[in-house]
Amino acid sequence: PIPEHEIIAYRDLVTRTPDESFEMYAARFSTPLVLQDSLGGGGRGTHIIRTTEDMARALEILDRERKSEEIIISRFVTGKERSIQVCLTKDGTYKGPLQQQLIRNPELLNPLGRGGMFFCGGKFLAYESAAVEAQIVAAVDIAAEELRQAGYRGIFGIDFLLDESGKIWTIEINARTTGLLPLLNEQASQTPLYLLHVLELAAIDYETEPQVGDVSDVTGPQSFVVLFNQRDARAYFDETIKTGNYVWQNNELVRINEDGRWSEGADCMIQLFASRDYRAKPNLKLCNVFLRGKGFDDAGALDSQSSSIIAYLKEHILEA
Repeated sequence: PIPEHEIIAYRDLVTRTPDESFEMYAARFSTPLVLQDSLGGGGRGTHIIRTTEDMARALEILDRERKSEEIIISRFVTGKERSIQVCLTKDGTYKGPLQQQLIRNPELLNPLGRGGMFFCGGKFLAYESAAVEAQIVAAVDIAAEELRQAGYRGIFGIDFLLDESGKIWTIEINARTTGLLPLLNEQASQTPLYLLHVLELAAIDYETEPQVGDVSDVTGPQSFVVLFNQRDARAYFDETIKTGNYVWQNNELVRINEDGRWSEGADCMIQLFASRDYRAKPNLKLCNVFLRGKGFDDAGALDSQSSSIIAYLKEHILEA
């Protein structure tokens, strides 16, 4: 299921005062409400509305920053965030593992400095139960058929909430590659969704085999995080930190090779975005950090080793 909602043209929404809109939708959906730009992504354009003041503030932001003329107003539901990437091809759908996104972690980014863009990593998960898996597979099949009929091919992502009763709520469908694609690309045991995506977009002929086996069986890194420049000046890493695979020994990172792809035996793999030649502006990416373990808990807090690795990396950041 999807949360109860209404799609309304922005021009119609603003014919009422914020007080009138809040009272009308609060009576229909209860509070809090979710107000969302239909073309928003990565947290942009989504607002939680608890008061008339929240409604007025959200409408003011949407007036300046909306990407669509359609606004979604919906009932607020709570639960654990889950997501999945799927590639829609000429031969059917190919699914990736179940995922959890990492959002707005203060060890990795400045939440006030990203313009509403809060994604900073993710991890793979096992399904909580066969019933949860069945609900997600059913939602994927419905979304895939709708997209197929619309003429879409390639990767799409679906975001869910898993509530306390075990019910899956479909929150968002993104007909594009998603933030966790880098993690999926490091899995040698997985169907190469990005390759299929490119072949579909390029209209190149290819052959595939049916997807078999447990797609939650991953052999590469289990998680990755994105470290942003949290300083007020351009920044980059000193010569200690380079792209490559590392082990964590005696509270420091020791590089075992300079490969930009995951190597067996590594504790983490770093892909640099910033360097002496390209110094990242404030709030932009410094690096991806791929991790052997799960990296963070269900609440989004980094585990001890991951937190220590991030702290070590920060010690080697230089300002321009």
